[in-house]
Amino acid sequence: IKYSFLVTNTGGIDLNNVIVTDPKAVVEGSPIAILKPGESNATNYTGVYVLTLEDINLGLVENQALVSSQTAKGTIIKDLSDSDDPTLTGKNDPTITKLPQKAALELVKKGTYQDANNDGEVSVGDRINYVFRVINTGNVTIKNIMVSDPMIIVLGGPISSLDPLAVDATTFKGSYILTQSDIDLGAVYNLAFVNGVDPKGVDVDNDSEDESPLSPNDKFHLPSCPKCTVTILEQKSAIALIKTAVFN
Repeated sequence: IKYSFLVTNTGGIDLNNVIVTDPKAVVEGSPIAILKPGESNATNYTGVYVLTLEDINLGLVENQALVSSQTAKGTIIKDLSDSDDPTLTGKNDPTITKLPQKAALELVKKGTYQDANNDGEVSVGDRINYVFRVINTGNVTIKNIMVSDPMIIVLGGPISSLDPLAVDATTFKGSYILTQSDIDLGAVYNLAFVNGVDPKGVDVDNDSEDESPLSPNDKFHLPSCPKCTVTILEQKSAIALIKTAVFN
């Protein structure tokens, strides 16, 4: 945040060695040697404040500068800064800079086939093991994050807190047991759901997406669920005919 300071002599005598300080911002500039009655100075001082995650989670930065000077007789004159916001009508209102907040979560889901009975082929009772990667794609901290899935029981969680750009790929996991209809179809389609709460207590949610999404031209691509995690199952077609002859 870049700050500018407008210093005005609102009294009736000269002010010497006018200095601006700020407990939060780094103020640069040199003292105003003399400021005559009614005179203003907006060029001697500027300030810079570097944002923290706490500021962004709060959604604003509030601070107040201090101007000090002395008269020819050595009397110290001080005053706190006032905001230039016209909606604030107090004498010395703090300067409030609002910060845009974006709360967003991304859930990436990957399914891996497991031959549970080790018979070398896809069969009823085999498993698909799912791992979930939760990513905070916003600029505020998200808390109390849970993953749910209508097809499986998701184990793990909640994630108590996830900062912006942070990734959690170990908290949640789950497995799905194959049925004959899954094998006949040749693939399992699944969509999970992630939910959390932003610093203002507002819910943040999103559907999962596949780690390696299929192209629209793939025969297993499902237009009605483009974000579904698709686990393709190897199908093996076979038939046998045994003929027995009995001489009569």
